Amino acid sequence: MTFPELKTDRLRLRMIEHGDLDRLVQLANSYEVAGMLSGMPYPFTEEYGQFYINRGRNNDPDKVVLWAVDDGSGLIGCIWARFEDDQGWTGYWLGEAYWGRGYMTEALRTVLRFGFEKRSIVSFEAGVFRDNPASARLLDKMGFSEVGEETIPSNGRGGTMVPHVRLALPKAEFVDLAKAEGCPP
Repeated sequence: MTFPELKTDRLRLRMIEHGDLDRLVQLANSYEVAGMLSGMPYPFTEEYGQFYINRGRNNDPDKVVLWAVDDGSGLIGCIWARFEDDQGWTGYWLGEAYWGRGYMTEALRTVLRFGFEKRSIVSFEAGVFRDNPASARLLDKMGFSEVGEETIPSNGRGGTMVPHVRLALPKAEFVDLAKAEGCPP
């Protein structure tokens, strides 16, 4: 399968490129970003950036897709989705300079729609650290509901164990929420 590039009014969700390395390292090398993620180390080095890009480019797009979120000026963050049978998982991050502009709302809605419509996903799962209210609000806005809590390590916090909320979004709830908001799912 070819890489599924997606577009919104303001964003292009595209394959991450080797030319994104400098910007990736600049934006991801932030404790405020990495500390809210389980797998991203802090500091985020150029070496790890190269690994991140290579892994993203070498994924089988039928199973895992890592999109660079591009606002026209270049990479501003990333969003990924994993697809297994009819189940999907997603996660994301955005550089601090781009917070509060609705970019991740736009990107996440587009990725969820892609999974539900093009990959026959019946439910998506996501997770958020308990102390990340901005991400929790975004997932709530998309219609995700809490299904459990666990404690997992955060590489961005040096391996510290952090309370982590697991959430799920059935397709029907995503479609119903989109209709209630007056926008296409």
